[in-house]
Amino acid sequence: MKKILFPTDCSIAAENALKYALKLAQAFSYTIDVLRVYQAPFRLENDLPPEIIHQRIEKEAQLIQEEVTSFLKPYMNQVIGEITVLDGAYIAKEIVEKAEQKKYDLIVMGMKGERNVLDKMVGSVTTHTMRNAPCPVLAIPEGAKYKSIESIAYATDLGPDDRHAVEQLMVMAGFLGAQVHFVHVETSPDIGVMEDRVKIDNYPFEYVDFTIVNSPAVWKGLDQYIEKKDVDILALFAPQRGLWERLFHTSLTKQVAFRSEIPLLVFHH
Repeated sequence: MKKILFPTDCSIAAENALKYALKLAQAFSYTIDVLRVYQAPFRLENDLPPEIIHQRIEKEAQLIQEEVTSFLKPYMNQVIGEITVLDGAYIAKEIVEKAEQKKYDLIVMGMKGERNVLDKMVGSVTTHTMRNAPCPVLAIPEGAKYKSIESIAYATDLGPDDRHAVEQLMVMAGFLGAQVHFVHVETSPDIGVMEDRVKIDNYPFEYVDFTIVNSPAVWKGLDQYIEKKDVDILALFAPQRGLWERLFHTSLTKQVAFRSEIPLLVFHH
């Protein structure tokens, strides 16, 4: 990988994600292109004269450009490449289209609040980007700090659709020099049991180890695994519908909080 797309809203969470992305880029000789997509807030004021609307559009664009310049100023002597600022009605769509056009290898973006309730993430720009991006998306929680990536946990529902994601993950892990550990959260019986190095007869991939975690909720099980195994990145395959919905379905979000402080790596294809 050589090219990273970094979408930003210039927030505190985004700045933390930028610091993480810069460390990653410096370690592995990547270039980071920055994308700021904003939505002009006055488009529905149809009673305004066209010239006033045009002036406001120009003023908004100027303010956003200044915001981006200020946001990036402390980091401009590092591996920052192209900087793009554009007005778009659908921010996630613009991010995905940019990634497709420029053929980025990875998208790195912030994920607000390491303890946000999940329903605040569902429907968010980050989540929509995860679901539709043409390349892997690395979402950085606000509390995550960069460290050497030695251990990646791949959460799976044991489906054959994992194949392409696992292939991409293995390439990335090899590039990073990291080990990949497979984990499945079982929410039915034997709550509280964690069984290491199980053999899954019908799972079509080789792995370093495969752990079954029993937990009443998927995120609780993954948090338990992450804490025990000292995982640096949690990875999953977004179109793996069963797992994705078990993680992000609105019926779970009223009670389950996202407690992981490690980055979330999502594969789409």
